[in-house]
Amino acid sequence: MPWTYGSNEYGQLGIGEVDAEPESATIRVTELKLAPVHVQVQYRLPEPAPVWSASFESFTLKDAKVKVLTVPNKYVLVYKGEQLLAEGASNELGIFEFKLPSKNKDGIYSAIVTDISEDILASASYAVGDTKPPASPKVTAAAAKTTLVKGYAEALSTVTIVRQGKSYQAKASSTGVFQVSVPALAASESLRVWTTDTAGNKSQEIKVKVAAAPKK
Repeated sequence: MPWTYGSNEYGQLGIGEVDAEPESATIRVTELKLAPVHVQVQYRLPEPAPVWSASFESFTLKDAKVKVLTVPNKYVLVYKGEQLLAEGASNELGIFEFKLPSKNKDGIYSAIVTDISEDILASASYAVGDTKPPASPKVTAAAAKTTLVKGYAEALSTVTIVRQGKSYQAKASSTGVFQVSVPALAASESLRVWTTDTAGNKSQEIKVKVAAAPKK
């Protein structure tokens, strides 16, 4: 009759067999040694996510060219305020170089780095010279059935009026007077108005409600 008994502290098992007799029994025990098992597990760690970066190399108003420092072979767009100045791919060293405007260099420059799917990877901004936004324009005339919006803004700034999703612009004179041509206005409709100075700084936007048509 075969039997087994547990395991000892060395990992050994006892396996025995009993020969049964009427008045006695003989027990034979054999010990089996189990070899230790060594398991080697290898883990593959995920690749670290790439770190995207972008910055402007320091420049002044006296410089003609500027460098954007980023990662190699990525698409770069450079803006001054809301105006697109330059676009193209960074070189194998991650450098994208562009020319500053010949005039009115003051303002805030921004760089946007994208991949082939146009997803934004990194961005940077750089302020140089005059970066103070102008005061909001003051509208003095915007009446129904008229086609001119008149008022005052910072001298030589560009006044923008958005009406029903379309933009209309005009430049203020050296004394700050402006008038923007628009399609005939309707009473009580709302206009969005702001001005942008020669350095590209944008004023706070104001909303103007069109007055009723002047009585004849």
